[in-house]
Amino acid sequence: MKASYLITLVEEFCKENKFNISKIYQQIAIVYQSEYGINIVMQMEETGEWDITKYLESLGIIERYVHILNGLKNCINKGWDLELEKL
Repeated sequence: MKASYLITLVEEFCKENKFNISKIYQQIAIVYQSEYGINIVMQMEETGEWDITKYLESLGIIERYVHILNGLKNCINKGWDLELEKL
């Protein structure tokens, strides 16, 4: 799965819900760490990578991030407040 697909989904989600894009990636990373025990942000810092989507694509985990994003979408659809920074 390509990083461009995730970028498009996150941008659409943020536009529809007026969320800050970086905060969505941060929230997805928190959920990912909770589920898989891997701190993506720390790994990125250790490797010197600054483009999260490029890094996720290199690891082959774009699909997992899309799955987590879909979970966040479901929460919004159910009326749950994600307590994320709005634009």
